[in-house]
Amino acid sequence: MARLLPILAGASSFLGVSFLQCHREIQRITSALSRRAERQQLAPVSVVIPALEEEKTLELTLRSLNNGTYIPREIIVVDSHSRDRTAQIARSWGCRVLQVPAGEELWGMEGAPERRFVWTTGVAEARNLGAREARNGVILFTDADTVFAHETLEEMFRAVLDGARLVHPVQVVLDKPLPLATVFRFAEYGPRKPARTQMVRREDFLRVGGFKYIYREDNFFAEQIAALYGWERIVRRGLIGYLHRRTPFQDWMVHVAR
Repeated sequence: MARLLPILAGASSFLGVSFLQCHREIQRITSALSRRAERQQLAPVSVVIPALEEEKTLELTLRSLNNGTYIPREIIVVDSHSRDRTAQIARSWGCRVLQVPAGEELWGMEGAPERRFVWTTGVAEARNLGAREARNGVILFTDADTVFAHETLEEMFRAVLDGARLVHPVQVVLDKPLPLATVFRFAEYGPRKPARTQMVRREDFLRVGGFKYIYREDNFFAEQIAALYGWERIVRRGLIGYLHRRTPFQDWMVHVAR
């Protein structure tokens, strides 16, 4: 029992620091929804956001992007024929709105066609269409349920200027209690790449042929870029928050592929 006490004390201290860190990170992220950064400038970045029935969260993403220290020169929302106000919200924020063509059902998982897993071209095709239409040499791929802290876009873009070819921010889940949010915060940097939001050069997007029409296409894309250069960069001051909900792939399959 005496030996366990130092271990328990150390674990309690670690968890306490982790909770406090996560709480501060969430405060930094959500402050981008309530106020603009004191200094702002345009950045030659195209943001590509695939969207399907995103009227509840898309405005949060767009507001945070427009409140940051660096404002993207272009935001492209690729709408998969949503039946709600997704496209109208995007246009009201000055976004370019593209419509993704109907997808088709494919087989395979993470590049392994022998592993049978039905998927659709929907998300991958949306990302590819947006990137092909992008007018800037740097592309930020993200989702429509993501909130950016004020400095996130700036920190990621500076990393690209410094030579990084694949840049990820630090992620915090926003719609879970703080202890669970903390667990997700650290779990994101396990074996699976935190690829829901990533910044790359457009030339590298073209070099790997864009996103594959497979399950977890964003993770596989990140692995392809990292394989070209042998490393990636996680920007510690670049923070995003996301809602721990994902559009079920069945919705993409039924709605996009019909």
